Amino acid sequence: MEWIESERLELKKGLPTGKKLVTEIIAFANTRGGRLIIGYDEKTQSVVGITPNQRTEEKIANYVMDLCSPAISYSPTYQTVEDKHVLVLEVPESLNKPHFLKSEGLDGGTYIKVGSTTRKADQHKLAALIRQGRNISYDSE
Repeated sequence: MEWIESERLELKKGLPTGKKLVTEIIAFANTRGGRLIIGYDEKTQSVVGITPNQRTEEKIANYVMDLCSPAISYSPTYQTVEDKHVLVLEVPESLNKPHFLKSEGLDGGTYIKVGSTTRKADQHKLAALIRQGRNISYDSE
């Protein structure tokens, strides 16, 4: 199986630390949604797998609830690929934008996907996300 990162797909060999993981989830929710696959080594283009367990899922839920605002809904599932398990976090595009890291605040902690990269939203993009969250078009403002 060969996957390539894109605006809607992020690959991780192992579970990222809290802030790094939540930054990816925030970026997907603020952009067009996406899928984070944990247990795939992009460098070797191989499935390394992850051991399914409830603690991992609880850790992710705690990271999301504790580190970002407003809360983001996502769906975790384990899938078997090449006889190994990968954890897939499906993050839909949020209607409740913008999401941001609590520790960095709205201005500094709002992230978006730009191609396969995760970037801080500049002031122009942040304003657009706020309008989207309020369901206000640019023209009506």
